[in-house]
Amino acid sequence: MKIAAIIPVKTFSNAKTRLKLPPNKVEELCKIMLEEILQTLSISPQIEKILLITKEEKAIEIGKKFNTITIIDEKEESVNQAVSLADKYLLENDFNASMVFPQDIPYIKTQDIDFMLKEFQALENFWDNLINRAEELKIERPLFYGLRYSYKILNTSIPTEIMSSKKLLPPNFLLIEIMDFLFLRSLMPNHNSCNDKWTGFARWVLYIRSHWLRMPLHLLVPHLLRKSWVRITGKETH
Repeated sequence: MKIAAIIPVKTFSNAKTRLKLPPNKVEELCKIMLEEILQTLSISPQIEKILLITKEEKAIEIGKKFNTITIIDEKEESVNQAVSLADKYLLENDFNASMVFPQDIPYIKTQDIDFMLKEFQALENFWDNLINRAEELKIERPLFYGLRYSYKILNTSIPTEIMSSKKLLPPNFLLIEIMDFLFLRSLMPNHNSCNDKWTGFARWVLYIRSHWLRMPLHLLVPHLLRKSWVRITGKETH
């Protein structure tokens, strides 16, 4: 299996703001941590290539020492956006899977990477069996979403050919964009630090969707109206 490591790196001046350190100390810390993770990944026998997703020139210079592929991330919007920039390279170069590593994982060892990768690869035909079982149960689309958001949120290593498999009945581009907008907000921890102005709306839409998937429209509308009445008035209807 051909596996790539993806490391999104923020501009050093925008990193570690919560530490309240002087800019020169932040830069030095970022350099040390980036070099450490690159050193570990470069000697891992499981990792074929390292992709550095950044526009930070000092990070690019460090990456050259470890023969990384650099992909410029001009926007630095999020980790998910950085990973999506790497997808094209992975597909064009026939990589089977990828793993995302933050630049600041102290004390990570090559053994840690091996353990994560080998756990499921040891199961013969695991991915084929998973898709076949989803087809039997008619849950191809839910499996697609489950794998997609495990990859995006938990950085689960999933073969590229599995994520692009037509057997999972992937939705069209527009629907994927909509579902990313909803799920990537709704699946975050329920805490103010993880919410934005759209989080409540996203969770409400998925709440409606969950009922719609199980209930025909002529039952869904009265059900939701009753739920809304109870929430507003605190009085149960009979």
